[in-house]
Amino acid sequence: MPTVSAKPCRVLILRMEAKASDALEHALAGLGAETTVDDSCATSVAEALEPDVVVIDIDGAGRDAERIASQFADAVPQSAIILLSDHVDDAAMHDALLAGAAGVLRRDVSARALSRTVYGVAAGEAAVPRSTQAMLLEQLRGLGDDFR
Repeated sequence: MPTVSAKPCRVLILRMEAKASDALEHALAGLGAETTVDDSCATSVAEALEPDVVVIDIDGAGRDAERIASQFADAVPQSAIILLSDHVDDAAMHDALLAGAAGVLRRDVSARALSRTVYGVAAGEAAVPRSTQAMLLEQLRGLGDDFR
């Protein structure tokens, strides 16, 4: 289990589809996840609760990760956004990060890893796989002097 944080972490779980697993709620129950809502009222609930982290379970095909990340980054800019999907590819990850997500993880991530990730993004860390980190580093190197 994660170590005890000095500051409680407020987590909002959003289900963007009906088939989202109760396992997500169970995995984050120890963090005091405040609520689970569907997408019909998700942004208004997020704005009202002002969570530290919003975990969004998007559909199996990675339903428009960029749009969803942007929507919540605009609605709750103080919150770190983690997207969960069955399919995480480099393009979807890249687009979601640029749109404001702290990371995109596979839906089958372990409860322990998800808990650590939630605490990490609440502390300002990114939640990206090593392969994505390498891709982003290559892109930065390609910018060269334009980046400076």
